[in-house]
Amino acid sequence: MFNKGSLHHAEIIADLPNVRRGIVVARVDARQLTPEGIEILPVEQFHQELELKTLFPISLS
Repeated sequence: MFNKGSLHHAEIIADLPNVRRGIVVARVDARQLTPEGIEILPVEQFHQELELKTLFPISLS
C-alpha cells in the first residue's frame, strides 16, 4: 500500500464534483483500494481497461 502522503493530490481530485472514479496507476502487483475510495491500479490492468474501454464506462442514466 502507498503511504498517505503520496496520495494527497489524488484525494483532492477524487473529491471534485462529477469525478466518478479516482485512479492512481502504479507498479504494484494487484489492484488496491484506499479507505477514501481511490483505486490503485497495476500498469497492466490500466492498459487492459483502456483497451477494453472499461476504464470509464459511459452511464446513460
